[in-house]
Amino acid sequence: MTSAPPEPGGCQAGGCYSGLVCFRGRVEASGPSPVHNESLACAKHLGSMVLTLTAWVHEQRLTDAKITVLAIDPAAHPGVAADGFAFITWHVTG
Repeated sequence: MTSAPPEPGGCQAGGCYSGLVCFRGRVEASGPSPVHNESLACAKHLGSMVLTLTAWVHEQRLTDAKITVLAIDPAAHPGVAADGFAFITWHVTG
């Protein structure tokens, strides 16, 4: 499976594309200073979002981070749709 590169004004900037499932990716890392990051993507850009979050974990040199991808309601505004159905979580180690 390949993913399309983000487009100008795409998911992160303006919400999900009409009719496509939306996803929220969350990074959480514990430690002395907990770290959090998140991103939004439509189904078309899910793969790109996962790769971007994983790269960010490595760039930050986080030794034990957890990435969770949630399916969220595409009708809800991304800022409001904070929760969703978590359908995959994995650990990224340095």
